[in-house]
Amino acid sequence: MLDQLLYLRKGAGVTPKRVGGLDELVGLLRSPDERGRPVDEWFPVLVDRLTSAIESLSLLDGQPSGDAQLLLDVFGLSPEGGAETALGPRRDVAGAKLGIRRDAVADREAKALLRLRSQLLTGWYPLSPVPLPTAVSHGGAVLIAVKNRVVLQDGHLVENVHELQLLTTYHQAEYFAITSTATEQVSVLGGGWRLDEQAVARGRRLRFYAPSPMERGQVYTLAYRVAPTTSADDPEPLVGNWQAFHEPTRVAIFEAEFRGVRPKWVWWFSGLSHLEVPGEPYRQTLLTPDEHGRVGVRFTDLGGGLYAGLAWE
Repeated sequence: MLDQLLYLRKGAGVTPKRVGGLDELVGLLRSPDERGRPVDEWFPVLVDRLTSAIESLSLLDGQPSGDAQLLLDVFGLSPEGGAETALGPRRDVAGAKLGIRRDAVADREAKALLRLRSQLLTGWYPLSPVPLPTAVSHGGAVLIAVKNRVVLQDGHLVENVHELQLLTTYHQAEYFAITSTATEQVSVLGGGWRLDEQAVARGRRLRFYAPSPMERGQVYTLAYRVAPTTSADDPEPLVGNWQAFHEPTRVAIFEAEFRGVRPKWVWWFSGLSHLEVPGEPYRQTLLTPDEHGRVGVRFTDLGGGLYAGLAWE
């Protein structure tokens, strides 16, 4: 996402041709009923939404109010910036308004783009195509991407590795928290994170503390492993790898690796309630493990408390 914003501010700036190749940005700026339509057909709407996201930066307390005007100039969305066809002259336009040099504009621009990324990913701006702003997880972070991978030996769990990309929505957020019904041992996989566990009704609360308080608008990666300490801890074969998405999640990847005995059927599903999970296999949802016994599926824009993932029998 950040790479695409960095690209878009260069050259001619925001044009239909340049925006058309930026799938991540287009995906965040379009509504569900606009999917599949050529960018040319709704480009003015896209520009209005991008402008709204930029202008919303001036509404955030405790942050430089000039960031919005700077980015409007740099992207060529202001009258003065739009008259220029290259990034350098547009920075000069922004610098003249703010009373700073071109190199200072570039430094401030980098921080402003991080703030803009946060607004786009959360949908916290007036013209957002998201009906409601993205919900905030416990501890003040939004789930951008989730990767959930299980390894099985003859149908029994060997390990379950979770990788999360978090966008912090509050300044100085200390931790990210989840609740889990899993009874297996949980261990953090690097990154300097620290785990604190607390028993709750029918499960436990896992709080993952960052090495230092997290900054608003920054993206952090958290990985942890869930694994039985002995085979006796996993008496029943595992029949799937899925989870419920109570909060909007941009990307979710589920993977499974089958060692030893392999299942006859493997399928993916999404949008099911807890009463419907894991659904039934259909021709279009069947997956075939590769030579190493691995399968995977990728979803986008999950939420609503519904389940998605993999199942097998």
